[in-house]
Amino acid sequence: MKITNIECLISTDASASNLIYVKTKTDAGIYGVGEVYHVGPDAASPIWVEYFAEQLVGQDPTEIERNWALCYQGARFPIGSTGLAALSAIDQSLWDITGKALDKPVYELMGGRVRDKIRAYWDIHGTTAAELAEDARREVDKGFTALKTNPLAPTGVKCVGMMLLQIAWRVSKPYVKPSATILMLGSMRTQQFSSQSGY
Repeated sequence: MKITNIECLISTDASASNLIYVKTKTDAGIYGVGEVYHVGPDAASPIWVEYFAEQLVGQDPTEIERNWALCYQGARFPIGSTGLAALSAIDQSLWDITGKALDKPVYELMGGRVRDKIRAYWDIHGTTAAELAEDARREVDKGFTALKTNPLAPTGVKCVGMMLLQIAWRVSKPYVKPSATILMLGSMRTQQFSSQSGY
Protein backbone atom coordinates (compact mmCIF):
# COMPACT_ATOMS: atom_id res chain seq x y z
CA MET A 1 0.00 0.00 0.00
CA LYS A 2 1.33 3.44 -0.96
CA ILE A 3 0.31 7.02 -0.28
CA THR A 4 -1.10 8.59 -3.45
CA ASN A 5 -2.31 12.00 -2.28
CA ILE A 6 -2.46 14.23 0.79
CA GLU A 7 -4.80 17.19 0.79
CA CYS A 8 -5.72 19.93 3.24
CA LEU A 9 -9.42 20.66 3.74
CA ILE A 10 -10.52 23.92 5.38
CA SER A 11 -14.06 24.48 6.58
CA THR A 12 -14.83 28.12 7.32
CA ASP A 13 -17.49 29.45 9.63
CA ALA A 14 -17.92 33.20 10.15
CA SER A 15 -19.20 32.65 13.70
CA ALA A 16 -16.32 30.40 14.78
CA SER A 17 -12.77 29.49 13.89
CA ASN A 18 -11.85 27.41 10.86
CA LEU A 19 -11.78 23.62 11.02
CA ILE A 20 -8.75 22.26 9.18
CA TYR A 21 -8.34 18.61 8.24
CA VAL A 22 -5.85 16.51 6.33
CA LYS A 23 -7.04 13.65 4.13
CA THR A 24 -4.43 11.10 3.07
CA LYS A 25 -5.34 8.69 0.26
CA THR A 26 -3.75 5.38 -0.72
CA ASP A 27 -3.64 3.15 -3.78
CA ALA A 28 -5.62 0.55 -1.80
CA GLY A 29 -8.64 2.86 -1.65
CA ILE A 30 -8.19 3.42 2.09
CA TYR A 31 -7.96 7.01 3.30
CA GLY A 32 -7.21 8.57 6.67
CA VAL A 33 -8.20 11.85 8.26
CA GLY A 34 -6.43 14.04 10.82
CA GLU A 35 -7.13 17.46 12.31
CA VAL A 36 -4.73 20.40 12.20
CA TYR A 37 -4.65 22.16 15.57
CA HIS A 38 -4.93 25.98 15.46
CA VAL A 39 -1.55 27.46 16.35
CA GLY A 40 -0.96 30.14 13.77
CA PRO A 41 -2.33 31.47 10.53
CA ASP A 42 -4.64 28.85 9.04
CA ALA A 43 -3.36 29.78 5.57
CA ALA A 44 -0.02 28.16 6.51
CA SER A 45 -1.58 24.70 6.89
CA PRO A 46 -2.15 23.90 3.19
CA ILE A 47 1.39 25.02 2.39
CA TRP A 48 2.90 22.74 5.03
CA VAL A 49 0.68 19.82 3.96
CA GLU A 50 1.75 20.29 0.33
CA TYR A 51 5.41 20.45 1.40
CA PHE A 52 5.16 17.22 3.42
CA ALA A 53 3.09 15.50 0.69
CA GLU A 54 6.01 15.92 -1.72
CA GLN A 55 8.06 13.73 0.62
CA LEU A 56 5.34 11.21 1.48
CA VAL A 57 3.60 10.36 -1.80
CA GLY A 58 4.81 6.88 -2.75
CA GLN A 59 5.67 5.91 0.85
CA ASP A 60 4.05 3.11 2.87
CA PRO A 61 1.44 4.81 5.13
CA THR A 62 1.84 2.15 7.83
CA GLU A 63 5.46 3.18 8.45
CA ILE A 64 4.23 6.01 10.63
CA GLU A 65 7.38 6.77 12.65
CA ARG A 66 9.59 6.59 9.57
CA ASN A 67 7.29 8.94 7.67
CA TRP A 68 7.18 11.40 10.57
CA ALA A 69 10.98 11.40 10.81
CA LEU A 70 11.29 11.81 7.04
CA CYS A 71 9.24 15.00 7.19
CA TYR A 72 10.55 16.42 10.45
CA GLN A 73 14.22 15.71 9.90
CA GLY A 74 13.98 16.42 6.19
CA ALA A 75 12.92 20.03 6.73
CA ARG A 76 15.63 22.53 5.94
CA PHE A 77 14.89 24.59 9.07
CA PRO A 78 12.96 23.82 12.29
CA ILE A 79 9.32 23.63 11.25
CA GLY A 80 7.81 25.55 14.16
CA SER A 81 4.30 25.30 15.53
CA THR A 82 2.39 25.58 12.23
CA GLY A 83 4.55 22.89 10.63
CA LEU A 84 4.18 20.62 13.66
CA ALA A 85 0.39 21.08 13.63
CA ALA A 86 0.23 20.06 9.96
CA LEU A 87 2.60 17.13 10.52
CA SER A 88 0.54 16.02 13.52
CA ALA A 89 -2.59 15.93 11.34
CA ILE A 90 -0.79 13.84 8.73
CA ASP A 91 0.43 11.55 11.52
CA GLN A 92 -3.18 11.11 12.72
CA SER A 93 -4.30 10.31 9.18
CA LEU A 94 -1.60 7.61 8.87
CA TRP A 95 -2.77 6.01 12.13
CA ASP A 96 -6.33 6.13 10.75
CA ILE A 97 -5.21 4.35 7.57
CA THR A 98 -3.26 1.74 9.53
CA GLY A 99 -6.19 1.02 11.82
CA LYS A 100 -8.53 0.63 8.85
CA ALA A 101 -6.05 -1.61 7.00
CA LEU A 102 -5.72 -3.91 10.04
CA ASP A 103 -9.42 -3.64 10.95
CA LYS A 104 -8.45 -2.48 14.44
CA PRO A 105 -9.27 0.66 16.40
CA VAL A 106 -6.21 2.88 16.72
CA TYR A 107 -6.21 2.68 20.52
CA GLU A 108 -5.50 -1.07 20.23
CA LEU A 109 -2.46 -0.28 18.06
CA MET A 110 -1.19 2.12 20.73
CA GLY A 111 -1.22 -0.25 23.67
CA GLY A 112 -4.89 -0.89 24.34
CA ARG A 113 -7.69 0.76 26.24
CA VAL A 114 -6.84 2.69 29.41
CA ARG A 115 -10.30 3.85 30.48
CA ASP A 116 -13.85 2.63 30.14
CA LYS A 117 -15.15 6.17 29.80
CA ILE A 118 -13.82 9.71 29.57
CA ARG A 119 -15.26 13.00 30.77
CA ALA A 120 -16.07 15.37 27.92
CA TYR A 121 -16.38 19.15 28.03
CA TRP A 122 -18.37 21.61 25.95
CA ASP A 123 -16.87 24.87 24.71
CA ILE A 124 -19.36 27.59 25.71
CA HIS A 125 -19.69 30.77 23.66
CA GLY A 126 -20.99 34.28 24.14
CA THR A 127 -19.97 37.90 23.92
CA THR A 128 -21.44 38.85 27.30
CA ALA A 129 -21.60 37.23 30.71
CA ALA A 130 -25.33 36.60 30.21
CA GLU A 131 -24.75 34.82 26.87
CA LEU A 132 -22.02 32.66 28.43
CA ALA A 133 -24.35 31.80 31.32
CA GLU A 134 -27.18 30.89 28.95
CA ASP A 135 -24.93 28.65 26.87
CA ALA A 136 -23.56 27.05 30.06
CA ARG A 137 -27.10 26.42 31.33
CA ARG A 138 -28.16 24.84 28.03
CA GLU A 139 -25.18 22.47 27.87
CA VAL A 140 -25.35 21.44 31.54
CA ASP A 141 -29.02 20.59 30.95
CA LYS A 142 -27.85 18.29 28.15
CA GLY A 143 -25.63 16.45 30.63
CA PHE A 144 -22.20 18.06 30.28
CA THR A 145 -20.41 18.34 33.62
CA ALA A 146 -17.41 20.32 32.34
CA LEU A 147 -17.44 23.54 30.35
CA LYS A 148 -14.66 25.58 28.72
CA THR A 149 -14.41 29.05 27.28
CA ASN A 150 -11.76 31.46 26.07
CA PRO A 151 -12.20 35.12 26.97
CA LEU A 152 -9.82 36.35 24.27
CA ALA A 153 -10.45 34.09 21.30
CA PRO A 154 -8.49 34.80 18.10
CA THR A 155 -11.74 35.47 16.21
CA GLY A 156 -12.70 38.30 18.57
CA VAL A 157 -13.12 39.12 22.19
CA LYS A 158 -15.83 37.03 23.81
CA CYS A 159 -15.57 38.91 27.09
CA VAL A 160 -13.20 41.55 28.37
CA GLY A 161 -10.82 39.97 30.85
CA MET A 162 -11.01 37.50 33.69
CA MET A 163 -13.30 39.78 35.72
CA LEU A 164 -16.17 39.28 33.27
CA LEU A 165 -15.49 35.55 33.28
CA GLN A 166 -15.82 35.49 37.05
CA ILE A 167 -19.08 37.40 36.69
CA ALA A 168 -20.22 34.88 34.07
CA TRP A 169 -19.38 32.06 36.49
CA ARG A 170 -21.37 33.70 39.28
CA VAL A 171 -24.32 34.18 36.93
CA SER A 172 -24.19 30.59 35.66
CA LYS A 173 -23.32 28.92 38.99
CA PRO A 174 -26.96 28.45 40.08
CA TYR A 175 -27.54 26.45 36.89
CA VAL A 176 -24.43 24.28 37.15
CA LYS A 177 -24.70 20.95 38.91
CA PRO A 178 -22.42 20.40 41.95
CA SER A 179 -20.06 18.15 39.99
CA ALA A 180 -19.61 20.63 37.12
CA THR A 181 -16.38 22.39 36.24
CA ILE A 182 -15.84 25.43 34.05
CA LEU A 183 -12.39 26.02 32.57
CA MET A 184 -11.63 29.62 31.70
CA LEU A 185 -8.75 29.85 29.24
CA GLY A 186 -6.92 33.15 29.10
CA SER A 187 -3.86 34.31 27.25
CA MET A 188 -1.74 34.13 30.41
CA ARG A 189 -3.31 31.36 32.49
CA THR A 190 -6.02 28.78 32.82
CA GLN A 191 -8.38 29.18 35.73
CA GLN A 192 -10.69 26.43 36.90
CA PHE A 193 -13.93 27.21 38.66
CA SER A 194 -15.78 24.42 40.41
CA SER A 195 -19.07 24.45 42.25
CA GLN A 196 -17.18 23.93 45.50
CA SER A 197 -14.86 26.93 44.95
CA GLY A 198 -15.37 30.38 46.40
CA TYR A 199 -16.16 31.90 43.01
